[in-house]
Amino acid sequence: MMQKRSLELYLLTKCCFTKVTQECTKLFFKHYLATVQKNQRMKLSKININPKSLAFVTTDKCNATCHNCCFKCNPKNNKRLKLEEMLSIIDQVVEDFPSVESCIFTGGECTLLKEDLTIAIEHASKKKLSCRIVSNGSWAINEKFAHSFLAKLHKKGLSELNLSTGDEHQKWIPYKNIINACKAALKEDILVAINVESTSNSHFTSHNLLEDSEIKDAIYKNKIILKDSFWIEFDKTNSMEQAYIPDKKGCSYLFNTISVSPDMHLLACCGLTCQENKILDLGNLNKYPIKVLWNEQFDDLVKLWLFTDGPHEIHNYLCKKIGCNTRHEQYPHMCSMCLHISNNPQNMEIIKNNINSILPSVLLKYKCLT
Repeated sequence: MMQKRSLELYLLTKCCFTKVTQECTKLFFKHYLATVQKNQRMKLSKININPKSLAFVTTDKCNATCHNCCFKCNPKNNKRLKLEEMLSIIDQVVEDFPSVESCIFTGGECTLLKEDLTIAIEHASKKKLSCRIVSNGSWAINEKFAHSFLAKLHKKGLSELNLSTGDEHQKWIPYKNIINACKAALKEDILVAINVESTSNSHFTSHNLLEDSEIKDAIYKNKIILKDSFWIEFDKTNSMEQAYIPDKKGCSYLFNTISVSPDMHLLACCGLTCQENKILDLGNLNKYPIKVLWNEQFDDLVKLWLFTDGPHEIHNYLCKKIGCNTRHEQYPHMCSMCLHISNNPQNMEIIKNNINSILPSVLLKYKCLT
């Protein structure tokens, strides 16, 4: 366990700024030490974070077969959420989590749900949730059809359209579809965000969109938002071709979104490797209520540690314990590093064996952050 004085100094200097907050921290610190000294059993966290959004990974089916797709979606997959499941979850979330303000429909390709998607958007909108879809734009074969498609969804409550494009997507979905979808959305006053695949050797980048005469004015007026989204090349994970840029902050993906997978499992996040990461599967929603599964995750030390310190710091800690070099090049993104930490039994054993030394600082940082 960290020395009492050094831990107290950390709290006072790093987490707390005003005299009032400093006094509160001292009291909490004193109470916590007393609890530990009495060897009382206590839950890891007394404070649960309220989610801000609901996200449906509606299906793992997609009409594209992008190499290195993070969810491994393709036309042969057939998992999907049923309409009644989505409607029921929307009702539960609105009742149990009044903090949730938005509902996101993604995939796979969520528009393959056709009329079910329309009905789900309408239901969520009637529950006062703002609605967003994430799509590859395959339906925007021309501007007229794209406008007809979006006008119908807008009438039912759609307020934002997220499009995905880049080198991989454009092997399957023409770039012109993205432009058609953007122009149609602008006519309906739907906010557009375009996620552009980003790698160290991308040919198509956000600069191509900035230079496109058909949409560049809308971009500069913030009616279209561009986002460079890191594209993990999983087949190069152990090479030097992908440079890892260390993110030493805590994970911002956790505890923000109620994410539901196509097979009705609650996920702790919608990160790039969430469906392969064992600890991010919170449980089967056909067996347990959303509220129960959501609240249980706050008693998981690893999740709290990821939230407070992030994968980078945990990886450094594990490397020091193992006695290995803290190489980060093999993990091109914090999500791939998180996957390695969580799915490696040796890492979990180290954390388990050192829980008494890890727990105090993680718990206290968490209290300060929340």
